Amino acid sequence: MNAQTKNILRGLIIALTVGSVACSQGFQSNSGGSSSKAASTSPASQVNMEQVRASTTAANTALTQAQALLGQIFTTNGTINYNVFLGGVDFGALSTSTQACVTAAFPTANPLALVLTAPGDIAAALTCVLNDVVTVAGIANTDLNNAITILNGALAQATAGSAEATEIQSMITEVQNLQSQYNAAMQAVAMQVGLANQFLATLPTMAAGVCPIPGLSIICGAAVSGFLTPVEAEITNFQHQIAAL
Repeated sequence: MNAQTKNILRGLIIALTVGSVACSQGFQSNSGGSSSKAASTSPASQVNMEQVRASTTAANTALTQAQALLGQIFTTNGTINYNVFLGGVDFGALSTSTQACVTAAFPTANPLALVLTAPGDIAAALTCVLNDVVTVAGIANTDLNNAITILNGALAQATAGSAEATEIQSMITEVQNLQSQYNAAMQAVAMQVGLANQFLATLPTMAAGVCPIPGLSIICGAAVSGFLTPVEAEITNFQHQIAAL
């Protein structure tokens, strides 16, 4: 084999070797690119636990404020605290913002005038907190239900006994505990409101029975019913809104 032939063979071998390495590197690059793709994200990552905690806390705070206000206006039996009609109720237990709203609902200093405006004032005071309850309770209710739905679906897809499944189950337990706290607070307020509404419904009949004007018991009952309409309307509206959540 002469020198020229040897050089040609060397060139061919080098060319083939370089081509082989390049191909090999190319396949490795393609393979590496495929394997570097991000793993599919667990559905549980869609749940913002901080948001769920925050919305539930806001709802519980609003419900606590509602209980405090209802406890000032109505007794534990649902009967009216008649000091409300005389301006003798202390709303100091409420938060600063709620207290300001409630205090503004009772602007009249004259006890006699306060008696005449009391139903509207009470209704306005209830609006201060009950509307807030409806708003934040709706947000919390949606967040909690969505979180449970997503997490249950994620748990069904996770491998049983895996770290992912354990983490998802822990999240589900936390959400369930938040739901229990929220539901307990909601039921407490609903019971207070229900008792108050039942009592208000009996007042016209009671008024008719003790009417000081003979033969006008129906008129007395109607007068009391009309007098309390603003309060009854606010409570009934709240009940309907909560039931719709």
